[in-house]
Amino acid sequence: MNVIKKILSTACFLLLLQTNSFAQILNIEKERQGIKVTDSTVWRGNFIFGFDLTRQQNTILQFDNDDYLLLMTPKHAYIWIGHINLIKSEGENVISEGYFHHRINFWRKRKLSAEVFAQYQYNETRGLLNRGLVGITPRLSLKKSESLDINVGTGIMYEWEEWKLDESFTLTYFLKSTNYINFHAKFNKNTELMFITYYQALFDRFFHPRIIGDANFRAKLSKHVSFNMKFVPYYDAQPVISIEKWNYEITSGIGIQF
Repeated sequence: MNVIKKILSTACFLLLLQTNSFAQILNIEKERQGIKVTDSTVWRGNFIFGFDLTRQQNTILQFDNDDYLLLMTPKHAYIWIGHINLIKSEGENVISEGYFHHRINFWRKRKLSAEVFAQYQYNETRGLLNRGLVGITPRLSLKKSESLDINVGTGIMYEWEEWKLDESFTLTYFLKSTNYINFHAKFNKNTELMFITYYQALFDRFFHPRIIGDANFRAKLSKHVSFNMKFVPYYDAQPVISIEKWNYEITSGIGIQF
């Protein structure tokens, strides 16, 4: 019981740390799927920046940023990811969205381990002012090899959302089921694909979910430089306000790893 209290307290503390940030949903796997099970402490990082400024009839500014940090100790793994996408036209936001996500994987080398996570998100384009959540889930490793890793998780999370579109404002608080499956495939030493799908739903409306995918393709150009492409589909069967149920995002850029 004390262990459960400690884990939930950690999740709440992580959420408090990020309340002054901006955020959405994410691929929590990325680098940790490519690391062998060892007793060593491992640091990994991946930072991708994109910037465009166009002046024709209008001035258009675009900024895109994806960050990933991983610390693996002999027992646990600590993960932080962030994403920001901003497009301005004549000083007005056309697209403004992002997320920050923190996750701890306890007893990471076991076939069945435990995770706690906290996230903050915004998406002004869809009318999402703020979304925050904390949760806990067991993590089951279905397959782990040099070329393919597959993991699943199913747990519970507490989520709050603020939506505003035109004159419509809604604030909600929910306890939800959260589930995911992910795989990491290495086609050769220079190319790999990482994909994760989330299925989140109220317990009494389990078959009316929010489904989010995050696919990342990476091709190494050199030891520290790679080409990256990302596809993020999003579907909400019962959106809080009257918006489209389906949307997606595709980004690409150059990554620097260390």
